[in-house]
Amino acid sequence: MKREDILACPGMPPMASSYRLPPFQFTDRAALSITYESNADAVRAALPEPLVPDGASVIVTFVDTTDSPFGAYRACAVSLAATFEETPVSYSHALIVDQEGPIYASREVWGFPATYGNPELIIGENRVAGVLDLGYGQHLRGSIPVAEESDPASVSFDGTQVTCKIIPGADGKPAIAQLVSTKPEAITIKHYWRGEAQLETGAGSPLAPFPVQKIISGQYVLADMTFPLGRVMHDYLQESK
Repeated sequence: MKREDILACPGMPPMASSYRLPPFQFTDRAALSITYESNADAVRAALPEPLVPDGASVIVTFVDTTDSPFGAYRACAVSLAATFEETPVSYSHALIVDQEGPIYASREVWGFPATYGNPELIIGENRVAGVLDLGYGQHLRGSIPVAEESDPASVSFDGTQVTCKIIPGADGKPAIAQLVSTKPEAITIKHYWRGEAQLETGAGSPLAPFPVQKIISGQYVLADMTFPLGRVMHDYLQESK
């Protein structure tokens, strides 16, 4: 392999990467999101500088996508409301996914904290529910009632997601240490409704560091969207020079 061949590889391993590079198109991506208020000190402790807490809001999202570059998969994400240079963003604190392809791509391209698990998004006759059971009491359950359709134009989909991407070099020192942002594009909302949310979490769940003090809102969205390449917002290695 020549140098240009190596640099053209989308990821590891060089001759058989598990993904191509974005943009990634998602069709019929279903998402149940529940926002709640937590402890401000806990949120501040989990946010990497220079991000600043935007209140003390935590967002739990259960995702089920049937048509993506990785096929069908399900995920559960925990995000923290923050600002970067006074711009609202959503910081990715945890991401649990049930397929290897999106785990590799989300970690290596954007730096999402993806790990393996078996989240579910269940649309019943009366409620839509998200379930994550990691065993030994590490469970997370959230739901909202199935409701009448709301106007898609009323959906708040700012959607700038921020990750802390850290990759060590062979010497054990960080080779990459960045805050990375990405924002979905070409969004088409197909179904949308809001409802009074319920949320239950056990010890050891991804929400354990962020106690539930007050549930703010819940919404269900079915949409098509595209995730592009990310942008480096802050480089910790450059900062130290």
